[in-house]
Amino acid sequence: MLHNATEILKQKGIKITHHRAEIYAYLFNTKEHPTAERILDDLRKKMPTLSKATVYNTLDYFEKKGIIKMFIVDDKRHYDANVECHAHFHCVECGRVMDLDIPNLIEMHKATFRDKEVFNAVLIFNGICEDCLKKGGQNG
Repeated sequence: MLHNATEILKQKGIKITHHRAEIYAYLFNTKEHPTAERILDDLRKKMPTLSKATVYNTLDYFEKKGIIKMFIVDDKRHYDANVECHAHFHCVECGRVMDLDIPNLIEMHKATFRDKEVFNAVLIFNGICEDCLKKGGQNG
């Protein structure tokens, strides 16, 4: 799947380096929404010399180029290669952040923003996921 991630980097005119390709492929191929620390820890298993600065600088660069999104949950920055408008669900028990597919998210609220142009939204629902509820989470 690295090939598809590399194609996106090329399409956006991003100079491809080994570190950039690996960091973007990691985000591109996960449904999770990792922090920079998680990305660093996971990628160091195959790239032991990867530095914290490289990960943070690359994520900032990718965000500026519009190929990833960053959002904050519990004072931690999470990263997502899905740049389409979508919502997230954050489990307050286990900390997982999952994508929610809410079709026409922006269109649903056009009347609210009739004199404005909305091109993106960050919507995060907080609650307890199905797995934690089965384990007897907070309200389970």
